[in-house]
Amino acid sequence: MLSTHAATLLPMPRLPRRARAAGTVLLGVCFGAGAWTAARPRSVAPPPSRAATAPNATHAPLWRVDAALSARLRGSLALGLDTLDAALARMARAERPAARRVAYHEARFAYKRVEGALAYFAPPVALALDGTEAEEGDDNPDAGRVVTHGFPRIEPAIFGASDGVGHGDAVAAEVARMRLAVARYRATLPYFAVADAQLLDVARLELARVSTLGIAGVDAGPAGTAIRDAAAAVDGVRAVVNAVASVAGVPAADARVAEARLADAAAYLRAHPDFDAFDRFAFVTAHANPAFAALATVAARVPAPDVPLRLAWPRGVASVYDVRAFDPMAFAAADAPRPSAAW
Repeated sequence: MLSTHAATLLPMPRLPRRARAAGTVLLGVCFGAGAWTAARPRSVAPPPSRAATAPNATHAPLWRVDAALSARLRGSLALGLDTLDAALARMARAERPAARRVAYHEARFAYKRVEGALAYFAPPVALALDGTEAEEGDDNPDAGRVVTHGFPRIEPAIFGASDGVGHGDAVAAEVARMRLAVARYRATLPYFAVADAQLLDVARLELARVSTLGIAGVDAGPAGTAIRDAAAAVDGVRAVVNAVASVAGVPAADARVAEARLADAAAYLRAHPDFDAFDRFAFVTAHANPAFAALATVAARVPAPDVPLRLAWPRGVASVYDVRAFDPMAFAAADAPRPSAAW
């Protein structure tokens, strides 16, 4: 929990007007993301129960873990986290505002490239690095107050009119917390195991995050890099899809199409970095939706989990913008009957 003193020094950034206007539209996406998190399995299985270790007990794995893919992703995540940590360290050491801002951008883009994996496999780490939440608790005097963590918390001090003067201690304390979160997760990577179907979930969820929350600037601040952040996140999606395609037997033609669609989406974002002038409709229709379709084609070549999962955004629906994208029954009890016209 962040201190009241730090919160006073580093106020929550006010979202751009267009981002605030998009909030209502994105409410369904936020609820869907919560269902995704609740439904998806962890990458490292919990300790077996006594019943599972009994001599005659049988256990069918939910996911088919791929050793080669796991090793490749461990290396990729380790490199990304090391790059992020090094940039955070440079930002903490920088004495001049210009150097601090350069290091901030480097750290931010490094985080965005691994955001999808962290949000899927380690939500608390993603929250510590780039999160906003409301304080809760009947005995908490700050209950209901929205607090930021990580990048949204330090960004106003680094890019504010005062060039961060007077905010040095608060920024250093927050960066230290961010680096601790990175180091703790980095230490778990030797035990990281993943299945190809899981990584395709990571890819489609991150592309959904980019094409809804990212281009709306939900986590953007005075740095003005929301669109370039989105491009870095798409680069992370490309890396994940390429890793899956290389080991999962995905036809080369399908892999090339997915790579081309994602590369095209990232290029469009970089070519139009102005947040206010960015044509979101053009991006979604001409770049994001074709990328969603290409990911769906790749996913069709990869075995699904052994046990079907009830997801708010079913795997059979390619785009988050499809009219069938959200299944309200994902939030119902497992034995709840589906609604009928008679109801």
